[in-house]
Amino acid sequence: MEYDIINLSYENFLQWYDYINEAYGENHILTDWPFLNWFYGGYIDKSSSRYKTLIAVLPSGRIVGSYGVLEAEIRVLEEKYSFCWYVSGNVLPECRNQGIGKNFVRILLEKFDVCGVIGFNEGVKRNYKRAGFKLFGDRILRRFIITLRPECYELVDKIGYDSDVARKMIPILETIPKPSKDVINLVLFDSKIEDCIKTMESTVKVNIVRSSRYLNWRYFLNPRINYECIAKKDGNKWLGYLTARHEQFFPTDIFGTRILDLMGHPEIAMALLSSIINQSKERGDAFIEFSYTGNYYDEIMKELGFTELVNQYYLLWPVYSTPIKRREQNIELICLGSQRYPDLFKNIGFNDLYFTRGDTDRDRANRM
Repeated sequence: MEYDIINLSYENFLQWYDYINEAYGENHILTDWPFLNWFYGGYIDKSSSRYKTLIAVLPSGRIVGSYGVLEAEIRVLEEKYSFCWYVSGNVLPECRNQGIGKNFVRILLEKFDVCGVIGFNEGVKRNYKRAGFKLFGDRILRRFIITLRPECYELVDKIGYDSDVARKMIPILETIPKPSKDVINLVLFDSKIEDCIKTMESTVKVNIVRSSRYLNWRYFLNPRINYECIAKKDGNKWLGYLTARHEQFFPTDIFGTRILDLMGHPEIAMALLSSIINQSKERGDAFIEFSYTGNYYDEIMKELGFTELVNQYYLLWPVYSTPIKRREQNIELICLGSQRYPDLFKNIGFNDLYFTRGDTDRDRANRM
């Protein structure tokens, strides 16, 4: 089959619109121009109308596949590298097994120092393994939850799982931690934000570089989602921050809070988590959840009353909120790879990583 792989650009939008409708169905968020421009445009200034996202195009101009790119920097030990997350990789069924997906992966490995993915199925996993990616023992993005109101169990029933199991496994939290008095609301991240990240570096060996520019793009420039951002500071020194998303689980009138990112020493993180738990309880949220890799915050999560959802219980509560729906398979696998530095992750284990739902595409807007 004859096709070209090019970068997605403004000029391709009409063909892109048709492709997304065919691949994912109508009214998909990736056909929402403001969101698409933010999502694939990234925080780095574009010098042209072209994105880093790749598309496969037939001679007729029809788009038959794409590999989305979320650009960032990644820190591995003491060095920083150019990086991209692969997101929303897809090839239309009639065009599969033609090497399109393999070429997408190859091209992006040549362009970036490091590439990574969170969330993929077993079929795609084989492709990444052949390309030399490290899968960290098939470990997944870990998921922790606190239940605050009985309505949280209704959500379990509504997606077809057993709410009795959920009640027995995770009862309503009875002891609410006291909020910290010196937690502030954020409207902007400034250039000193990396102060609070440095406290983690002796334990965390791999993480996304959270510059002020990156964080402001990620949490304050999203055209479709409003985030809650809080922090602790000592004078002008940043100690830690937390970002969250207050969500309604359509079509119900039940709300919950998803913590998307948390940075800072565990003592600081505990104060931030205590504040968001209090806020969520007061406004009637049914539950709070937080997902991350590694084990940096495990002790304080346990102390505050979070329970990790593991094995068959991982999907008890909805992963999607607009609308809620049942997921049969946990695909939150993670892998990282580098063609330029093939041994970069040789001595890196899962507990050396710190990625959150806010780092990649595991949090995004949706259309009803």
